[in-house]
Amino acid sequence: MIRPTGYFKIWRSLYSKPIWLNSTLEQQVILLTLMAMANFGPKQWEWEGKQFDVKPGQFITSLNSIKENSGNNVSIQNIRTALKRFEKLDFLTNQSTKTGRLLTLANWGEYQRETSEANIAPNKDLTKTSQRPNKDLTTREEGKEGKKVTTDYPAIISYLNEKTGKQFKHTTQATRKYIDARINEGFTMEDMERVIDNKSKQWVGDDKMSEFLRPQTLFGTKFEAYLNDSAPVETKRAGFIDYESDLGERRPDW
Repeated sequence: MIRPTGYFKIWRSLYSKPIWLNSTLEQQVILLTLMAMANFGPKQWEWEGKQFDVKPGQFITSLNSIKENSGNNVSIQNIRTALKRFEKLDFLTNQSTKTGRLLTLANWGEYQRETSEANIAPNKDLTKTSQRPNKDLTTREEGKEGKKVTTDYPAIISYLNEKTGKQFKHTTQATRKYIDARINEGFTMEDMERVIDNKSKQWVGDDKMSEFLRPQTLFGTKFEAYLNDSAPVETKRAGFIDYESDLGERRPDW
């Protein structure tokens, strides 16, 4: 069971992210349960017959343990589905063996820290899927108001895939080139989310136009026109740029 001591942070920006908004009720419960189960500080553990240090944001568990902590309304199948979805959205990495399951929550150190400490990198020897928080985030002194803009490639491409049902990769250099070009013109990640919202509402389900729901079209030379499209869209702040508390601090987000 989760020890009834201590606390962990849940930033408000989480509740406007696709990983929360597009999750089922069971997946939302599982997401918060995983955050509560994660180790806040380093800890020694025995796994696969060896002793090693579990880093902050990592923990060894099982499907049954997650189910026990999530409550009676969550099934093992709910947990399997949630873990696959969260891994696809870069929320966590999941390494399972016959003796346990090692989960690593991405960006845990940045998400929970109080001060400007160094990023917490997961143990490369324990995970086959490496986390790349530094390589996938680019900060520039740009933006419409001259403030720092964090280009979170995984977040914006994950949002595009969520809205369109496609499987674009955030590591593709051509995709990053289009995103960078718009950032260099002073647009923000929130602008990109609005363009995705605008065009997906118009083109999803249209056999002819749905093929244009792709980075080179959405983030291309017609980006400003798509941004100012007259189609009614309820814009949801993604939290990709400013992860702010009431004190104005910036924090990373999933």
